[in-house]
Amino acid sequence: MSSTEIVVEESRICHLSRDEIDTIKGIYILLIVIGHNLLLTSLYQGLFVFLYNFHVYGFLLLPFVFPAKKISRDLVINLSVRYLVPFVVFYSISSLMYFPIYIGAHSLWEWFGDFILGLIVNDAYWVKKTTGFQLFWFLPTFFTLTLFRSLLNSFASGIRQSVLLLLFVAHITVGCLPDWAKLNIPFGIGIVAYIYILGESISCDALLSATRSRYFSLITVPVLLMLFFLSSKFGLRTNLAWLNLMAISDVILLLLHDGIVVISFLTVLSLSRSFKKLPYLSCLGKFSLQIYLTHSFVFYFFYMLVYPLASFDDPLLEAVVGIGSLLFTVAVTLLLSILASKKMGLYKMIFPSSRSDLPFFRAYSKVT
Repeated sequence: MSSTEIVVEESRICHLSRDEIDTIKGIYILLIVIGHNLLLTSLYQGLFVFLYNFHVYGFLLLPFVFPAKKISRDLVINLSVRYLVPFVVFYSISSLMYFPIYIGAHSLWEWFGDFILGLIVNDAYWVKKTTGFQLFWFLPTFFTLTLFRSLLNSFASGIRQSVLLLLFVAHITVGCLPDWAKLNIPFGIGIVAYIYILGESISCDALLSATRSRYFSLITVPVLLMLFFLSSKFGLRTNLAWLNLMAISDVILLLLHDGIVVISFLTVLSLSRSFKKLPYLSCLGKFSLQIYLTHSFVFYFFYMLVYPLASFDDPLLEAVVGIGSLLFTVAVTLLLSILASKKMGLYKMIFPSSRSDLPFFRAYSKVT
């Protein structure tokens, strides 16, 4: 989710600056960290549902603001390295850390089988079963999305339009799939099938250009507030990672959710021009991938330290501790990310931007 991980093409449709891109990612990663904060979401009823209806979608829609890269063997290899290497690293480390808890109720062979399934299927269910966290699903999904965009754009126009029609059908039906199917779709294919048509809807040049107007957010913010009110009124509740989504069987809620996802993204896009003046926000965006992968560890470290020391009977104390945990999580993960980036050798092996950052590929290139 930084410039070295979620690569944004230089040829831009809506002329976003580097600071604006980082600001957009900074806003969304802050919302994600809040959504994963158990203290805040338990204190403020509805906060979890509110955030999960739109926050992570922003990262998956952002690539549609830019042209897809041309499909090639080098692109496939570099995308695999860029997104799957950190997934394997953090998934494996988290699985080993969670092993003492898992093995208390399961055999070693069950753990090994679930570990391999999580590695192959890598959806929220299998990843959480082995690591205790569900968040690692994002990287394989983003890999699939980025690769599929390049592949689809290499097709002839007629074929591409036919595939988009199928993706529209997928968008309105994925939510109807039985749970056993939702939990066993590898590499986020179900998520990509669901969200792709929303990405196409925001990739219109005229629409993206309109977000550059200073008046754009004056229109979209009131509309968005109305949609949020309606979502609360009608009990809209979604979870993209688990494919708990609206479908054609709930067409009103489906349209309501689509409106929230698209309009919230366009609003953040528009506001990035003003918010880019906040340096800490763009800094969060620059290191958003590192923050995403580490913030749950930091939060639960804080939670284990504080929870035995305080009785959370006082709502005011709970609010202070919750906000403190958020500030602590953001500050520590950002500091660790900045410090880690100084160790370029190890850092690039964990967060490679291309295959040339990995010793194996460098050695292979010299041999060949």
